[in-house]
Amino acid sequence: MLTIEWQSEHFALDGRGGLFWSARSTLIIADPHFGKDAHFRQRAIPVPHGTMPADLARLSEMIESHNARRLIILGDFFHAAAGARSRDTEADLRTWRARHANLDIRVVRGNHDLHAGDPPAELGIDCCDEPYSDDPLALRHFPPDAWEIDHAATVSDSPAFLAGHVHPAITIRDGAFGLRARCFLFRRNLGLLPAFGGFLGNGTIRPQRGDRVYVLNGEEVLELPATLAT
Repeated sequence: MLTIEWQSEHFALDGRGGLFWSARSTLIIADPHFGKDAHFRQRAIPVPHGTMPADLARLSEMIESHNARRLIILGDFFHAAAGARSRDTEADLRTWRARHANLDIRVVRGNHDLHAGDPPAELGIDCCDEPYSDDPLALRHFPPDAWEIDHAATVSDSPAFLAGHVHPAITIRDGAFGLRARCFLFRRNLGLLPAFGGFLGNGTIRPQRGDRVYVLNGEEVLELPATLAT
């Protein structure tokens, strides 16, 4: 775990795939894509069982280790409608929610949510379109475009953004050897979170000058020197 300061706030970057905003007792994750494994199996594509229970167990560990009172998910709660309606998916989510019955949960809808639909009402999860304002930040699924980032950099009352969607990963090179790892990326007015779901692909990003990149290995988070990022 690594604590950073950004936008005059302190955040703990968790190697399990989330960010804890201590001042708000809030855990933030992006892109869990729950039910993706069930979605594939319903299409007769053989994929391993147990990926969603493992993701939910990891999420529970994070909630409890940080003593979070609130969870915000930056889009793509479900992967697809078929997986969302799977008996196993529904049962796993009901069991998990009962374990965290007092947790305030909000989903900021992403592109997959538009097709998969919101979580069942019985789970007690609030959903909203982006951006969700939590001063001094705007929380969203899609990263803002360049105009919005530039605007936020020059206008004092414009919020900074936390976003997901990209599933960011970085390639670390040492001579002829390379390693690809999920990462957080922070620049002056944009924070990009890694995808939380364990059964997902990731998109390689190319940091800009001045970006701060933090790689995850499942347990630790390490700041990456700019000279190692490609």
